[in-house]
Amino acid sequence: MEEPLPRENLLEFSELAAHTSVPIATGEGQLSRYEFRPLLETKGVSIIQPDVAKCGGISEIRKIANMAEVYNVQVAPHQCYGPIAHVASLASMAACRNFQIQEWEAVNDEAFQRVCKGTYPVQKKGVIALPERPGLGLEVDFPEFEKRHPFTNLGSKGKLRS
Repeated sequence: MEEPLPRENLLEFSELAAHTSVPIATGEGQLSRYEFRPLLETKGVSIIQPDVAKCGGISEIRKIANMAEVYNVQVAPHQCYGPIAHVASLASMAACRNFQIQEWEAVNDEAFQRVCKGTYPVQKKGVIALPERPGLGLEVDFPEFEKRHPFTNLGSKGKLRS
C-alpha cells in the first residue's frame, strides 16, 4: 500500500506496519537518508520510494538504498520528471540488491525517445536494458527539449519570481 498515511507522520507508519501484513511503501517526498532513517529504524515500511531528483541525486539515492538493505527493505524509486532523472534513477539502482521495481510512465516513452535522439531506454515486457554509452547514456537534444518544455519562472499566481 503506497503512502496510506501522510508522509510526515513517520512514527505512525511503524504503528500501522505492526498491525498489518500488507507491505507499506512511502518515501517519494523524503529528501535525504536522514529522513528515511526513522522509517527504517522503527520498521514502519517494507518498501521505500526515494526520488533521485528530490533526495540528493545518484550518490544519495544509492546511500539510501544501501541503508535500506540493512533493514531488509526493498527500493522502488519514484520517478516522473523527465528522461534525465528517469535514467539517473535506473542507473543508480542497477547494482542494488534490494531494488524491486522502477516507477515507469510509459506514456512518455515516445516523447523521451524523440528528445533523446533514440538513446532513451524503452521498457519492453517490463524489462529495461541500460544504456551502454558513457555517463547516463543519453544524447539529449536540448534545443528541442526546451522548445517542447519551455522553462517559466512563474509562481503559483502566474507572476514572475525573482
